[in-house]
Amino acid sequence: MIGVDRPHLHISGGTSTGLVREKNEDRFTYAFYRVSETDSTPILLAVVADGVGGEKAGEAAASIAVDVIPDQMLTDDISHPLHSLEEAFLAANREIVKQADTDRSRNGMACTCVCALVIDKRLHIANVGDSRIYLWRKDHLSQISRDHTWANEAASLGLPGGKEISRKKPLGHVITRYLGSALPPKVDLGFHLPQTDGDTEELINQGVELDEDALVLLCSDGLTDMLSDPEIEAIIRNNKTEVLVEKLTDAALRKGGEDNITLVIIGGQLN
Repeated sequence: MIGVDRPHLHISGGTSTGLVREKNEDRFTYAFYRVSETDSTPILLAVVADGVGGEKAGEAAASIAVDVIPDQMLTDDISHPLHSLEEAFLAANREIVKQADTDRSRNGMACTCVCALVIDKRLHIANVGDSRIYLWRKDHLSQISRDHTWANEAASLGLPGGKEISRKKPLGHVITRYLGSALPPKVDLGFHLPQTDGDTEELINQGVELDEDALVLLCSDGLTDMLSDPEIEAIIRNNKTEVLVEKLTDAALRKGGEDNITLVIIGGQLN
């Protein structure tokens, strides 16, 4: 791929330390490409990472993720988008582990990560951890990523009490996949639409075409711990795309701002 200066879709992002934490361990970035010198098909990549374990340089892990993933994507020919995303995640994981091994102050650092890759108008996603990706289309909001937490996996296995463990309670935040793992994490390449059944069908969902009214929201759990899905949906429904980052962040702060809040919005209008 070849880097370019301008996106082909509206994109905006922002981050806030919130009202409780002393520092911001979230990071986000976006990058714009075209396929090749002879193929001008536009490509957009957005990344949100949330550092894990503040005392062990979680913010450093998140910074590595948002630096390595776009650079790794540049080395790919994008003919297999999901493979490209997976390789970019694994490259970021290797670099986080490498830096943690060579700097004792960073030992054990890790981060969650979500990515959205839009090739022309087709959306592909990947994630590890409990940061989220949502899709807004046909006047409805759907979470299309899966939370990799102990609570969510307990619920999916039907274990007693699994559904009752809130994301706000300690067990609700025990993540089961992350970047910074000594064993390479299993990158989730599922695209989880309502009525989707099984990993194979979730892979088939990848590459869904975004119409002009569709929006993609990437966010750290600092947003979703404060705002329910219906609250996020109402804000999207009642505001213009250009102000959604500000409106959603302000709403999370009004509800307590207990964690860092980071989000990226894609879509809404073509340049």
